[in-house]
Amino acid sequence: MDFGQFTRKVDSNGDGMVSLAEFVAVVQMIKQAHLFKPDQSQQDNGNHDMVTCLRVVDYSPTHVHAIDPVRHLQGFMFSAKPDWASVRWVHLGGFKRMDDLNVRRLAIKYQLHPLAVEDCLSADDKIRCKYEHYDDHSFLIVPVLRPLDGLKRAHMEACINERRRALFNKDRTLRKGGALKPEDDFFNDRKFVAAPRASSMMSFFKATVFTKPVASPYKPIGKGAPTSPSSRHRKRTEIEAKLDALHVLMRHPQQLCVFVSKDKSHVLSVQEEETDNALPSSPKPLWHFVFERNLTKSYSKLRNHDASFLVVSILAATVDEMMPLVAVFEATLKMLGKLLRLDGIQFNAKRLARAKKHLIGIEKIVRPMLDLVQDQLLDQDEFSHGEVKNYLRDVMDHLKQMAVDIRDHHQTLAALVEEDKQLRAQHQTDVMYAMSVVAACFLPGTFMTGIYGMNFENIPELKLEYGYYVWWVVLCVIVITLMFYLKVIKKWI
Repeated sequence: MDFGQFTRKVDSNGDGMVSLAEFVAVVQMIKQAHLFKPDQSQQDNGNHDMVTCLRVVDYSPTHVHAIDPVRHLQGFMFSAKPDWASVRWVHLGGFKRMDDLNVRRLAIKYQLHPLAVEDCLSADDKIRCKYEHYDDHSFLIVPVLRPLDGLKRAHMEACINERRRALFNKDRTLRKGGALKPEDDFFNDRKFVAAPRASSMMSFFKATVFTKPVASPYKPIGKGAPTSPSSRHRKRTEIEAKLDALHVLMRHPQQLCVFVSKDKSHVLSVQEEETDNALPSSPKPLWHFVFERNLTKSYSKLRNHDASFLVVSILAATVDEMMPLVAVFEATLKMLGKLLRLDGIQFNAKRLARAKKHLIGIEKIVRPMLDLVQDQLLDQDEFSHGEVKNYLRDVMDHLKQMAVDIRDHHQTLAALVEEDKQLRAQHQTDVMYAMSVVAACFLPGTFMTGIYGMNFENIPELKLEYGYYVWWVVLCVIVITLMFYLKVIKKWI
């Protein structure tokens, strides 16, 4: 092919010249063709399932077209956004870091900066929240913290709803002038309740009382203090079963990278593993929240805004994933308090250490995200106007509420640790007290034994016929007198 043929092939507008945009497009096509060569495709044979994780949606105020999943990957890489679409969202989920061919293909297609691609494919386990601007796009990294699987999520929601119903019943009892049971007043329950998402008290009432609770494989903890050993054992078993079910709540934090084009018409999101191991057929959380719950609605505000609103929606979905992990600590700490009072010194203090470890892990995700939204995103021009700003502030409010809840949970956990220490210290004091009383009672006997055990020959009592019995009688009289003195007169026992 000579240069003239090449020019006619590249010249898309027919002006007989090759513009910079046309030249860049040709270079991109050449690079893409190289990545689709047979030798490159063979390297990706082990990751053939990655194609099923690529999803694309084009939308405008009146139309939505989604491809879920993209099966003809090569055709998509050489295609462009349709003219009727205002925004195209490309979501790649389940990629492998350091060696993912699809990320490199997308980087060529959308001219992503090499530093941003390097951060996206970095193998570092520490995920740092960041937002950066490049010449052709902006780049956002946030961690994704999710429940371990669908079963854990269902059990957490059941515990949260059960706890909210218990608090509602408590408030209703107080309004009716009834008396609370001792176990209902633990560390001022109302203080440590996670703030509901409902906009009013009535909606919160409907959401927590009249909605159908999530099914849980465990029976609710019985009300009232156990009055017999069997009931105490049964209640302890129920609490331990629920706490064991909440033993491992969340999976390892995942990295979510979002690329936004300069003209706000393209959004590329890249996320690691996004399926539940226990429930492979479960919906993908990020895609389900943004696309199925928002974009598919004809009245969705997401359709009427540019890519900035889509980024805020992705952030909202990420925050919603974390909220049950924070809210369930209210019920967890309540159950730990009950179990501590039931077990006493037999309580396993490792449960408190484990809860603190989980809480610190969640805090390490929530705090940086709050700083990112509050200190960086709200100051950007694309997020500081209209509904985009309002919804981003709503995300910030939820992060702030989670941060406050985490702080309150830390205080409650510290109070539980202190109570456990006091119980163990009190038990040790009781043991030392009992040993001191026993030692005081036998001290006169030791004294008398020391006297009559000396090797003097002129001790008249040693010659008595009933001296042994007299010794025991005198010792018993002294012990009884001492016990009477300590218990009745001094009231030390």
